[in-house]
Amino acid sequence: MNDLQNIGIRCGTDKIMFGYLDVYHGYFSKFRDKEINILEIGVYNGASVRMWREYFPKANVIGIDVEQKTKIFESLGGKNRFFLGDQGNPMHLEMVASIIKKETNRGFDIVVDDGSHFQHDMMVSFGNLFPHMNSGGTYVVEDMCTATGLNNGSCWWGSPDENHATSHLPGLSNSVYMNKEWLPNGKKDTFHCAETTMERFEDTGVFTNAFLTNEQCNYVSENFCFVKFYKTKVPPITGTSSIAIVVKK
Repeated sequence: MNDLQNIGIRCGTDKIMFGYLDVYHGYFSKFRDKEINILEIGVYNGASVRMWREYFPKANVIGIDVEQKTKIFESLGGKNRFFLGDQGNPMHLEMVASIIKKETNRGFDIVVDDGSHFQHDMMVSFGNLFPHMNSGGTYVVEDMCTATGLNNGSCWWGSPDENHATSHLPGLSNSVYMNKEWLPNGKKDTFHCAETTMERFEDTGVFTNAFLTNEQCNYVSENFCFVKFYKTKVPPITGTSSIAIVVKK
């Protein structure tokens, strides 16, 4: 096992059982002893940010969540920053990026989206935060519901017309009802879901998504260095999901 997996076990993050840390170590180890900005969207019980705090001892560990998690960050030690807000709100994302740039004089080196997992939120976060990544920075879209699952009724679009099976999870009952700009005519078109978008991006080298503007999509297409799409399967806990990793030029 690598160092990140060992730390993840000690901290109790569910990223261990999903198999993510084996993948992440290969991308993140180069940042290990550097003064970086790492942002995690979705704090939950704090296990993952505790892991990042230990794995990146010189990093500024930043979190965004729709629930108040300030006490978790106060308990971490080191350089940390928490923001209460909605990852699907472009104005909030711009505010966070602006504050971090002002405080640290740099953008994000790592972003891990482990937030609502709603299609709109994942794409809006990616489109708005990717321009604020530093050169060589790594953006992770984590635990994307499969297009097959969405077609078969999985409730991960995030729109309030769904009978939302995940509303028992912290924060999701709030984020479902926050004001979002959905697909044209409210259609749930899996061509523009996160998984299909990222898989198509890897295949073609061109990023397209209806949740974002043409300018945002073009920026990603013109400024990415590398994109890798991974299928994951950990039955019976999660069934099948996927992750995408995008490295900036």
